[in-house]
Amino acid sequence: MIIGYEIIGQDNGEHMFDTDDPNLQLCKKCGYIINYDYINPNFKIRRRNYDFSYTYDGRCIVSLKFKEFCLRNNYSGLEFIDLPNEDNFFYFKVKNIVSIDTSLQD
Repeated sequence: MIIGYEIIGQDNGEHMFDTDDPNLQLCKKCGYIINYDYINPNFKIRRRNYDFSYTYDGRCIVSLKFKEFCLRNNYSGLEFIDLPNEDNFFYFKVKNIVSIDTSLQD
């Protein structure tokens, strides 16, 4: 069952990528992150009022309340990754792929 194709959250005013962290792997040519699964071990969220929000560098952060809602409704294909310094917030990833038949477009 498809609940929606897109969900958009507020900017939470944070950055996940910590350029001072030696574990953050960056491309030597362009400086872009190589390991997109990187979690900043020191990440802290200051705007704790959002249940669904994004960091400035595109990481989706969700609250425990949002996670429990998804689990309670048995939504599949979702991953909630623990944040080392945040007990009630998670890095959120969706693994579901929606096929689109472009031949049906106008």
